[in-house]
Amino acid sequence: MRRHLLTVTIAVALAGCAASGKPVRTAAAATTPAKSPAAQATSKAELPAQPLTRDILFKLLVGEVAGQRGEIGLAAEAYADLAKTTRDPRVAKRATEAAMYAQNPEMAIRSSRIWMETDPADDSAAQTHASILVSAGDFDAAEPVLTGVLSRQGPRIGPALLQIGSMLNRSSDRAAALAFARKIAAPYAKLPEANLMMAQMAFNAGEGELAMQLAQKAVEQRRDWEPALLFVAQVTSSRDPAAGTRYLAEASKRAPQSRTLGLAYARSLTGSGQYPAALAEFKRLARMFPKDGEIGVTVGALASQAGDHDTASQYLRMALESDYSEKDNVRLMLGQVEADRGNTAAALQWFESIQAGTSVYMPAQVSIARQVLKQSGMEAARERLRAVRTDSPLEQVQLILAEASLLRESGDDRSAFQVLDDATKEYAGIADLWYDHGMAAERLNMLDVVETSLRRVIELKPDHAHAYNALGFSLADRNVRLLEARGYIEQALQFAPEDPYIIDSLGWVQFRLGEYDEAEKTLRRAMSIKDDPEVVAHLAEVLVKRGKAAEARNLITGGLRKNPGNSVLQAVQARLLP
Repeated sequence: MRRHLLTVTIAVALAGCAASGKPVRTAAAATTPAKSPAAQATSKAELPAQPLTRDILFKLLVGEVAGQRGEIGLAAEAYADLAKTTRDPRVAKRATEAAMYAQNPEMAIRSSRIWMETDPADDSAAQTHASILVSAGDFDAAEPVLTGVLSRQGPRIGPALLQIGSMLNRSSDRAAALAFARKIAAPYAKLPEANLMMAQMAFNAGEGELAMQLAQKAVEQRRDWEPALLFVAQVTSSRDPAAGTRYLAEASKRAPQSRTLGLAYARSLTGSGQYPAALAEFKRLARMFPKDGEIGVTVGALASQAGDHDTASQYLRMALESDYSEKDNVRLMLGQVEADRGNTAAALQWFESIQAGTSVYMPAQVSIARQVLKQSGMEAARERLRAVRTDSPLEQVQLILAEASLLRESGDDRSAFQVLDDATKEYAGIADLWYDHGMAAERLNMLDVVETSLRRVIELKPDHAHAYNALGFSLADRNVRLLEARGYIEQALQFAPEDPYIIDSLGWVQFRLGEYDEAEKTLRRAMSIKDDPEVVAHLAEVLVKRGKAAEARNLITGGLRKNPGNSVLQAVQARLLP
């Protein structure tokens, strides 16, 4: 409908021009971005007095109908021809958009050039033309266009430089883009925006030292400028995360009223695992910005993670009273806080306040079932899940997976498998169901079923990294078909190269193959990413095999200190380190 209206609009505009020889400013023209101040004098230039001939109307209709039918190439050709014929900037703009959508850079360059030439007051036309040239790698042609745009900006030159930097960052030739950025920004080197733009380009081109020099120069030129301070922190963190956090701490102290710097510092603390310090910084920000729901939610989440239920509840309630848009998410978190307190009635009240149709409705139903389990037992919890009504197969499977999870957590692996097995007959096309089915079969030592189910997952979702990993680990753990197992795990790493559990699986199959040196290196890498008890247990096994029993004992002792009573660690300790 929108495209049809645009066709009519352009046709009426052209007809009006034909009748009067004067510009007709239609809705299409009114939505054009604002002209630069220096170009205001030319913004009233007359549009062409173009007669609406049958040929023009026919090409308009061809373009629109082709677009509606998905024949984007044909639509782009029709509009490009029409732009050339009419020299009307509105048609040229439409032709440019169609050519870009059709991924035809040569046609886009021709159409955008007409748009720029026929409406020289519209900087968006020039910027679009330059952007297409840059994408095509033609920096020489783009240079005079962008130089002209910058010369017309007046007091808006700083934001214009940053906007051009964003455009150049999309270039595939980052070294050439950096050289181009330095050339066009050279006349404006006294502006912090010019130095920040060049710093960003240098960083993307792998020139870290140059990026730091230019970013620090931008900070010197405007010491309280948040974008430059944040970028220096980014470059610093890329070399040394701890140093990046320290830089943000100093920047935040210099500008204690800055929400942006404060949030960056608090998030950096969170990312480095310094949760108490992060919570303290978020609390400081919450006192400064009491109506900021995002900050309130973050304080609530960190406090909940730390077991401080009173603080979590206080800040989450503040977020609920703010203009925070995801209020059902907050209600879900408040319900979980009450559940962690052991206050089942209050938890149920929060969970039940979440309306159907929201993104957290299904998680809320699962949480309700868990509370019902505490109150009334397993059968009541299962009935509560089965009472939820949904027309979505995916949501129905979520409920089935939740039911199986409750059964598994209660120790009833047989019933959990049966629930999943029954569901595969009705929802055979859902990969997540088959994955859980395979994992449930593994707990029952039904190894043929494990393999069949995981192969079904891969068939349905060929990039399912954890299915490949589970299949490979299952074979490696049984010490069978080890080369095949390694192949599955290496395939999983292609999809998720930094996943600590998949790296752990690779280390385990290397151990099974007798590659103890490589296994130790791999498992240490997995542990550096995530200090998980199973990774610790696997590394301890390798260390014992390599004659490093004392180190293995210390590793297990430390693991049990962090995870008291962990059965995997206890089993390794009893078997290998009595």
